[in-house]
Amino acid sequence: MGERRINLPVVIVLIIVFAALSGFGIYYHQKIYIPRLEEDIKNAQVEVRETGPQKSGSRTLLAELKENSIQLYRDGDYVILVHDGQETEFSDWHKEFGRRTPEIYYYDFIGDGKDDIVIRAFEGEDEATGEALYGFYVLSVSTDYEGKHSYVVNYTNDAGWSSEFNERIKCYVNQLTKSPKRIQFVMAYAGKTISFDNETGIVVSETPVSYICAPIAPSGERCTLKSWYMGPCVINIDKKTHNITVDITIYFTYNETDKIQTAGTIKTGLTYRDGKFVIAEKSIYFEHNNEVFATPPVRDEIADWSMDFSPTGSYTDKKVISNLALECMFNHRTNESLGFKSVLNLANEAGGVSKISANQNELKIYLKPGYSFSSEVTEIKNIQVTASVLGRMYNVADSAEILTEGSVQVLRIKFDTKYSNSEMSDFKIIIESN
Repeated sequence: MGERRINLPVVIVLIIVFAALSGFGIYYHQKIYIPRLEEDIKNAQVEVRETGPQKSGSRTLLAELKENSIQLYRDGDYVILVHDGQETEFSDWHKEFGRRTPEIYYYDFIGDGKDDIVIRAFEGEDEATGEALYGFYVLSVSTDYEGKHSYVVNYTNDAGWSSEFNERIKCYVNQLTKSPKRIQFVMAYAGKTISFDNETGIVVSETPVSYICAPIAPSGERCTLKSWYMGPCVINIDKKTHNITVDITIYFTYNETDKIQTAGTIKTGLTYRDGKFVIAEKSIYFEHNNEVFATPPVRDEIADWSMDFSPTGSYTDKKVISNLALECMFNHRTNESLGFKSVLNLANEAGGVSKISANQNELKIYLKPGYSFSSEVTEIKNIQVTASVLGRMYNVADSAEILTEGSVQVLRIKFDTKYSNSEMSDFKIIIESN
């Protein structure tokens, strides 16, 4: 083999090219890459700062207590408290703070002998119910020997109070098996055992119980309970007494309808103890929605009574009776019947009614010979027997059937429980079946 010869000119060219590239690389790194990197880092830092709390440069007065030299302002993302001319900024309060005028008070809420700054502020609407949500702020004020104020901020809202409530209170809901008209709502302290009757579903433990009237389905039967849920915790401040309360609305849903029923509202007091907001002692109760209130299913204390009512006027005479609008009255102290009369401005085919009898459990409407009831009058959706019960006008009717006694027809309307003669001393019967 011959000896390989090195092409010296080519080697020289390659060395020159490599040196040029190395020089350019060093130049690019020093003059272009590093400056661009430093600029990118600087821009990133600016971007991070710009996404944090920012001021707009113009503050808006939200609320003030002139007599206490307290003002609240909003400037961009900051809430600014001015107290005796001293400014304190808060950048982590709710983003909706100040969208509506906040309520502000100055009194000793915590109970340590020093006045606190108490604020209720709008924080948006609940997505499910549309109810307004509020944040509750209590600023505990400390003042040093130079007169400089500092603050400890105590805060709660819907989520915070829901956690407190659910930790301490348990709720139970069921539809009574032998009285499907009633939905039973029970509240008890966490850890307390709640017992129910296996046959009726009625709670037998000593605990607050409320009853809600289930709506009537298109079929004419009572709707069956599907589910229930709590709305948001809505914090309220009484402007005169400064009492703090929290309202939690209870909603029921049913299998036969898409309509959501507002059952009522749980009401609790809010106080401060052991460094946190807690439920005030003996402050919890349930307030019915009056439109859906139902009486307790068992009222054993009601004494037996009975009363007959005769007509006191003239009425439309119709052989097949579909519509009645009658008011029955008696003096429950003297046991004197005042008869029945027509309810004004309502269709009334009572010409064939001979008498009405009532007692603690039911009433019966007797017809004259030759008259009859339309079959639709037995559908509970067509019947109302209203009386003043426990301070509310309430439909006591639960079911109806047409009977024959002797030669006449009788409409028997059963009540949903027992009612006293004083409660039934003035009641109305409304039957609208066409």
